[in-house]
This record gives sequence, C-alpha cells and structure tokens, in this order.
Amino acid sequence: MATANDIINAAFRKIGLSNPSSSDADNALSSLNELRGAWGLEFLINSVTSESFNLIVGQSVYTIGSGGDFNTVRPIKIDSFYIRDSNGYDRIMTEISPDDFDRIKYKSFSAKPYWFYYLPEYPLGKIILNKEPDLVYTAYFKFVKNFTEFADITDTVDLPNEYKEALIYNLAIAEAENRDVQISQSAYVRAAETKDLISRRNAAAALPRLADSGFGKGRYNIFTDENE
Repeated sequence: MATANDIINAAFRKIGLSNPSSSDADNALSSLNELRGAWGLEFLINSVTSESFNLIVGQSVYTIGSGGDFNTVRPIKIDSFYIRDSNGYDRIMTEISPDDFDRIKYKSFSAKPYWFYYLPEYPLGKIILNKEPDLVYTAYFKFVKNFTEFADITDTVDLPNEYKEALIYNLAIAEAENRDVQISQSAYVRAAETKDLISRRNAAAALPRLADSGFGKGRYNIFTDENE
C-alpha cells in the first residue's frame, strides 16, 4: 500500500527534485493535506458514513462534531437523514434552505419533525429541525465527510488507486509553484485530466434519490396517519 511519502516523492520527481530534504518532505506533506482538504470541499475526496443518534424531547438544535451533541467527526454535508419512532416507523427528513427555515412562523411546536437544515459552522456544525421532537426518535444519518489528513509522511493512503495519479500530478504543480520551478505543459494537462476523471466518475456514481423521482409523494400511510 502506498504512503504519503510515496506520493510526495513521485510528485518531486515530476519537478526534477530527486533528493528532497526532510524539510522538503514536511512542506510537501502540508501541501498534500491542503490539496485533500480543498478536494473534499469539492466532494472529490470524501467518504460516506452511516451513523445514528437519539433525538431529545423538546430539543430542535443539535451541534455535531468533536464534543458536540452528536459526538462525531464534523461532516461536510448530510447526504440523507431519517428518524424512527419506538414502533419502528420511519420518516424521511427533507433538507430545506436557511431562508425556507426562516419563513417558518412558529418554531417551538412540539411534534414529529420532518424538515431540517444543516449549518456547517466550525468547529461544530448545527443540525436544526423544524419542530421540537415530541418523543425520543432515533436519527439515522448518512454523512459526507472529508478523509482524515495525513499526520506523517509514513501514513498509508486510504484512497482508491485512481486517485493517486491525480494527487501526484496536482501536488507536483503545487510544489513547482512553491519553488518557482518550471514544469511541463503536459503535467498541467494531466493534472487537470485526472482530476476531471475523478469528478466525472463521482457524478456518474451518484444515484437519484427516490424522493427526487417522485416516489412516495402524496401517499397516505395508514399506520402513521401521515402523508409521506
């Protein structure tokens, strides 16, 4: 399995640096982590995790992140979210915009929530529900999170192989710019091509949600006495 140092050394070779110093490697590690962080915000490098937490009766705002109400790694966004009551009935939570939330005239109503919005503040994000839960519901999430940073150059790369070439070429460009080194035009082209391939692959892998396809809209559930 490749390490961060393998990617760094491969990037150095692209710019003609064959004997990098430990200081060179440390600086390149910072650049590599910056690259991973930026790509995570573009949803090029991320992971989807499934997690569950209990909602609290009367509490409509939950912090999320290390030490928050939901004590987990702060997500970039919420991919999907549903709640389950004690009888095992589920309700999909629909994400709305902050503007739509602001238009809700009365926000202290105690009932089963069905809307939410995510405010990705730092270091703790906020998940805000349109109603204060009237019961203890279990919330099931699929979070989109950035991959963790490399702590050391010896850390292994926890990414699919197709990402490595893109990281190598794009890190090479970043390091060349840091050192004011000329790099071939073909390297710029390949860096853009490999990043674009990842972007298109991720777009093709994204499946339409049932809610987006019209599934379940306006259907009455005789067990929950609700339209879903």
